[in-house]
Amino acid sequence: MPKLFLEAIQGIRVNFTSIEPKKPTVKVYLIVLFLFFVNCAPLPENAPSNRLKAANRALESGKIDKETYFRVAIAAELEKGRKNFEERHFLMARSRESELLLDPPAHTNLYKRLEDARKTEEISEDAFKELWGYVRILQSEWNSRRTKISQERFRWGYPR
Repeated sequence: MPKLFLEAIQGIRVNFTSIEPKKPTVKVYLIVLFLFFVNCAPLPENAPSNRLKAANRALESGKIDKETYFRVAIAAELEKGRKNFEERHFLMARSRESELLLDPPAHTNLYKRLEDARKTEEISEDAFKELWGYVRILQSEWNSRRTKISQERFRWGYPR
């Protein structure tokens, strides 16, 4: 039996160099493109950036006041900064540019906007002081993340 099998295999000769692969068609490209975009998941509805967009729309339509908007914006920026640091602090440690790109300082813009809202009397003085304190917390957390990133950058030998 094995002798017959060996003779059968020896009788089959295939020249693999003469086999040409089939050229991909448009259908294959469309399928690959479809699979690529199907796997892109949308952000959850309660993501900080989605809450911030919803607060912007509500402020523009007059459904919420400036004080409520600032509360939502500060909370969203706090959560977004913490999440970005947890997920990407190894990338941030590689260079200062990537650090600022992945976790930009949101507090500078909020300070300016709070000042403008106080000058135009869109928020009360008490609300301004309270929100100013929250933005200071946001700034102190951002500074502590910068310190941690700088320490990791030094420890791993990346340029400061």
